[in-house]
Amino acid sequence: MKIISVVSVALTVMALFIGTASFADEFPILEGYVLQELELARGRIAMPEDWYFTESPGSSSVRWTISKEDANIGPYETGLSIQLFLNVKENTGGTPRQLIEKNLKMIASANSLVSECPESKQGSFNRRCIEVIENQVKGDGSQLEYHTLYSFLWWEDGDIAVVTVFGTTPDLWDSTEEIRAVMSRFDFLSLEEKKPSQSAN
Repeated sequence: MKIISVVSVALTVMALFIGTASFADEFPILEGYVLQELELARGRIAMPEDWYFTESPGSSSVRWTISKEDANIGPYETGLSIQLFLNVKENTGGTPRQLIEKNLKMIASANSLVSECPESKQGSFNRRCIEVIENQVKGDGSQLEYHTLYSFLWWEDGDIAVVTVFGTTPDLWDSTEEIRAVMSRFDFLSLEEKKPSQSAN
């Protein structure tokens, strides 16, 4: 499955949670899942024990991919991508909110819309999401239909964006419901340390 970069074109799966807990706090792991560390952000997530994990750092971003197929071999068909972007203003010329609103419009206009979620608070982040049916081009040039959920998170006064993308083929969407729910909970300790201070109201 091809994952679109937020910097290049358009920028996962139910209610995404970015926690404020420390690693000493309990992180429940259901049977059939294992704890996976997201080392570069001091994060953690539960993933299916027979799935694959890859970490791809960049100069101002990092992407973690958890997929049913081995993403090191080629495109995967079912999986979750978590993308963390730093220094958004410097790299894109806009605020995280502006970038996210632009990409939400692009995704909605280019695909068959299933649903959108309004802006809400998700821990210390603002969050928006969009669920679509989209066509991905395979290596042989043919197209394959995907059911994809994009989630966008940002701090109003910060310069960080988190984008998660869960996708699979439409016929497998319902069967991945538990996996989407389990992998919707992850945390980033390093982000909490960078969180802008909030003045009391």
